[in-house]
Amino acid sequence: MLIVQWDQDEQARVMALNKSDGRTLWETPRELGMSWSTPLVMPLCDNFILLVHATHSTWGMELASGKKLWEVEAVSGEVAPSLAWEGDVWLAANCYSRMVAFKQPPDGAPQQLWGFDESNMPDVASPVISGGLVFLVTDAGEVLCHDLSDGSNVWSKEFDDGFYASPVVAAGRLYVADRVKGLFRVFTADREGRELAVNPMGEPICATPAFSGGSMIVRGVKTLFCVE
Repeated sequence: MLIVQWDQDEQARVMALNKSDGRTLWETPRELGMSWSTPLVMPLCDNFILLVHATHSTWGMELASGKKLWEVEAVSGEVAPSLAWEGDVWLAANCYSRMVAFKQPPDGAPQQLWGFDESNMPDVASPVISGGLVFLVTDAGEVLCHDLSDGSNVWSKEFDDGFYASPVVAAGRLYVADRVKGLFRVFTADREGRELAVNPMGEPICATPAFSGGSMIVRGVKTLFCVE
């Protein structure tokens, strides 16, 4: 299925389409206004849950049917960052709001693990979780690492230019690219966060890189790059 989160001011809905022919499999209406978040499919035991994220409202939906199972309030404000998950925990973060983590049982609504208000949260970029650590970047130029178990800050770094592209973890490394100079920074994806490399791409990077088969694909404002 192709899941489409169509959040807008009128006729908003979540849709599941057949990936082969585009046929609509199910459609669930919503009335939550604009959201730029990407839906998340989270595996739970032998089942899957669809998480759909917006301001003041995060839904858990039955993937097979589109039935709404529960609703919680995660973050406020205009929502662009998508959710992240690891194991049975999912996390939301949004600027001028907060970062919050929920433990998701196989059945029933999630239970909040922790949450705190933070000014240095992402405006556009989505968080990523790896090995019990949460990695975030902000439009103010910060790269942050938090502990998933309690939300505590592990390390933080500040740079001159901010980030729109989401951070990505691959092969034990954290990759981030800024939106002004296009500097691609590589860190160890651990509690140390040691900087391994700084690679100038020569143009701003706003799109999140994709990794496949040992290659990194990234779109600049003018150029599509493939790095092996």
